[in-house]
Amino acid sequence: MKILMFLILVFFLILTGCSVDTTEPEAQTALQNNINFVFDAEVSEEFFTTTEIVGEYDSELQEVEKNVVALINEIRIKNGLTPLIQNDELTAAARIRAREITFNPSHTRPDGRAFETILYEQNIVFKTAAENIAGGQKDEVEVVGDWMDSQSHSESILTATYSEVGVGCFREESEGFYWVMILKEILPTPNQTF
Repeated sequence: MKILMFLILVFFLILTGCSVDTTEPEAQTALQNNINFVFDAEVSEEFFTTTEIVGEYDSELQEVEKNVVALINEIRIKNGLTPLIQNDELTAAARIRAREITFNPSHTRPDGRAFETILYEQNIVFKTAAENIAGGQKDEVEVVGDWMDSQSHSESILTATYSEVGVGCFREESEGFYWVMILKEILPTPNQTF
């Protein structure tokens, strides 16, 4: 039954542009069950800790990531939306995912779990989240252009309820750049109403 719930969740994520709403009880149960899966021994040897991934980022890549956020915010403002707030924790998660997609260019992590499990691992609280990935683009202008040319990716970027973003860029000598953007909607505090 747990596997069936997980497969239903993965199918749902694929159909909805790889976003997840953690307020749905079925999603919470499936994700909790998914987190408990054991890592494949071959894959786990290739995993990197947050410190190792973040440590590889030089100031040039950090500037590229900030430029992606700036370009996305220009687009959001032109479409009457509020700009996204760059979140350091989301950025760290996106950097890990950027490294992971060099092994498996998918919204599924190399160990078979869904992308949002990185948010749980990094203790990031969210209501809904989405991930945009890309590879091979030479710079931030090209990757943002490609995302905006894709219906599901542009819908994620232009979702009004998303308020925070993290962008990770990983450069691999032989393959070029890998890009990940994670957007999230925050959970309201008990005193907030939306």
